[in-house]
Amino acid sequence: MKIVKTLLFSLMMLFFASDVLAQVPQSFSYQAVARDASGEVIANSPISVQVKVVRGTEDGDVIYIETHNVTTSAIGSFSLEIGAGTPAGSTFGSIDWALDTYFLALAVDVTGGTTYVDLGATKVLSVPFALVSQRSLETDGAAEFPSNVLLNADEGDTTVVIRTIGSKSLTGLRVSAETTDLNRGITGAAVSTPENARDQYGIQGLATGTGTGQQFGVFGSAVNFDGTGARRYGMYGQAGSQAVENIGVFGIGLGVGNGQIVLPGEEVNNNIGSVNVGVVGFASQNTNYNLGIRGRVYGTAGARINVGAQGFAEVNASGANVGVESYAMNSQTSNTGYFASVNGSADNYGMRMYVDRNGSKSVGAEIHADTALYLHGYTFSHYGATFNGSVQVNGNLAYSGSLTNTSDRNLKENVRLLDNALGVVMQLRPTSYTFRGNGNYNGLALSTGQRYGLIAQEVETILPALVQNNVHRYEEVIADGEGVAPGGEAKTVTREMEYKSLNYTEMIPFLIKAMQEQQEMIEKLQKEIEDLKRDK
Repeated sequence: MKIVKTLLFSLMMLFFASDVLAQVPQSFSYQAVARDASGEVIANSPISVQVKVVRGTEDGDVIYIETHNVTTSAIGSFSLEIGAGTPAGSTFGSIDWALDTYFLALAVDVTGGTTYVDLGATKVLSVPFALVSQRSLETDGAAEFPSNVLLNADEGDTTVVIRTIGSKSLTGLRVSAETTDLNRGITGAAVSTPENARDQYGIQGLATGTGTGQQFGVFGSAVNFDGTGARRYGMYGQAGSQAVENIGVFGIGLGVGNGQIVLPGEEVNNNIGSVNVGVVGFASQNTNYNLGIRGRVYGTAGARINVGAQGFAEVNASGANVGVESYAMNSQTSNTGYFASVNGSADNYGMRMYVDRNGSKSVGAEIHADTALYLHGYTFSHYGATFNGSVQVNGNLAYSGSLTNTSDRNLKENVRLLDNALGVVMQLRPTSYTFRGNGNYNGLALSTGQRYGLIAQEVETILPALVQNNVHRYEEVIADGEGVAPGGEAKTVTREMEYKSLNYTEMIPFLIKAMQEQQEMIEKLQKEIEDLKRDK
């Protein structure tokens, strides 16, 4: 009696969840039914089975062989524990199931000997994950991995490797944590010793390939349209330690793009070619509160630095370098390209800029009308910017066009005519002078060359309302004294310099009135001269 290759070949992969199989090598069950050439089962007979693990294809490399001696049942069935047979050469535990596709090739000798008849090969579909995951224990219906797996770092060991291939969409690993307590889908920790200077990654995601579709190294989504109450985070980054730098979320955009190159002068709608973006934040279409990216800093000491958002553009290219770029457009209600709010008792800046004078063109802020930049105020006409509050300029102010002051009668009260303006003007002492520091005195940008004007302290005794007191803060490096020992490390301190400014514009009414008074005197004298001529 003999069997043929059409022998019924029923393969059942069953994972064991027992402490006996908790360590590699594990095994999995295989069941089949032996029939002879006429299709009759081979019942209650001893047979010998040879099992081969073939890599890649059905006729690929044989990487493992084992044999089993079993007895068929009354219905011709027999069971094997593949991985627990008698091996020939390599061990079952040395198979890296995540590395490739594998097939089981079986051969049988129904006489119980070693003259095997080949039965063909069957693809292994489910075994690899059960084997490489070390163990799968059933505890109250939940699968557990061991709390500690010892790996050999010298050999670059990996705890679990999952390799998914095919032409359909799939998920390599899906983790769901659903309890009534704290839930963590995946937690990654990379811990090093103090002397380890290498980078550490808790979780690293890499998306690479030649496809044209979107690729995400790490993708986080927090969606629950029916829920209410607490916050939801698609991705949350927290950095806390005593190190020099702690970064919650860090994004880098590197590369040469997708090959699209737009030459200078050929840009259309500001398209300059491929784009590399470190971090992008979108906020759109919600009827309430939308925030693309928000930066918030907390600090109580005040002596150190807290930065909500910081942008640098540092390259030597001839193209555009933008530290922070903001657009606001197309909304029918409100568009805000940049919004800054400060609230405190001292040293608060909504926006602060420094310009290097050594450049060929250095501009701290450039504002164009009909664009999306407004500085705290409401514009009802085509203004590049409106300011609600006092504005201080440290340096020369140049403008083209007209400079106007608010002078509407409807906005004024307690209106009285000036009197004795000529007497006031006669007390003023016009002078010529030059500013200290040749344009820079204690960090205050001053005009250079010969200047003409009045002394604010002198005007203050005559017209105090036209003089304003100001405070200029600047930094000074102290190398000795003020807490710095001789030869010690220098430190930077903040100084305050008080100075006065003068409202020259509001002196014009006095000049006008003085001219009118002087004209009245001239006309009176002319009349007296005419009267004297007639009396002669």
